[in-house]
Amino acid sequence: MASKLNFSYKYIMSNIIKPYYLLLLISFNIFSQNQEKNSTATYVSSIHKELGSKSTNTDVINQFNKSIKDKEAYFDLIFNKRESYYSMQTQMSDTNDFKQKIANIFFGDGTSSYVKRDSKESVNLVEAYGEKFLIPIQKWKWVLTQEKKIISNYICFKAKTSYIVKNSKGDFVKNVVAWYSPEINYPFGPKDFNGLPGLILELYDSNLKYVIKELSFKNTSKRINKPTRGKKISQEEFYEIGIKMDGGYSKKQ
Repeated sequence: MASKLNFSYKYIMSNIIKPYYLLLLISFNIFSQNQEKNSTATYVSSIHKELGSKSTNTDVINQFNKSIKDKEAYFDLIFNKRESYYSMQTQMSDTNDFKQKIANIFFGDGTSSYVKRDSKESVNLVEAYGEKFLIPIQKWKWVLTQEKKIISNYICFKAKTSYIVKNSKGDFVKNVVAWYSPEINYPFGPKDFNGLPGLILELYDSNLKYVIKELSFKNTSKRINKPTRGKKISQEEFYEIGIKMDGGYSKKQ
């Protein structure tokens, strides 16, 4: 009788209790990940320096600089320990101010960035040429320096990197300077810049400047969702589309 009871106990533990416990543990882990606290950083973007006028369309460039000189745009970075999502604030995109719309495009409206820490899943969602594109985010190679300054009461260090932009006029190197704070241990920042040992609080990307305006560690109701709808292409392929479009436009002039 005792052996039968012992067998029943082992059977219940092995075939009912343990699988149920394992399922409960897995469900708890998934729930914990989904409920991970999301914080918010709001950045304000503005012109760092005017566009150069080496082009033959000097008047157009000057008029453009004048139009967006005093314009700003606001972006939100939603982040946690694992991932982040960066996009322009909705009210900025919905403006009826024509000059602001032009400035928004220059500042980065139409591009949202999803970054997953230590992963190849990081991607930019780019709306251009009447389509949506999903473009993998490159791994940034940063040069760290000991130069530092205070931004919003946080000690920040300077880091540098660069990237190449291609268009119908050739290849151009864009220099980037980021000021990050190791006191805020999140490797994210404006646009798709990431991988530094601290949150980026100030960024200079060629002609543009992005500065932290507000930082909240209160759990936000906004969720981080990886973009999945769009045509998957490489950055090189995206440049090729732009060159073809620009070439077709130039021939019509």
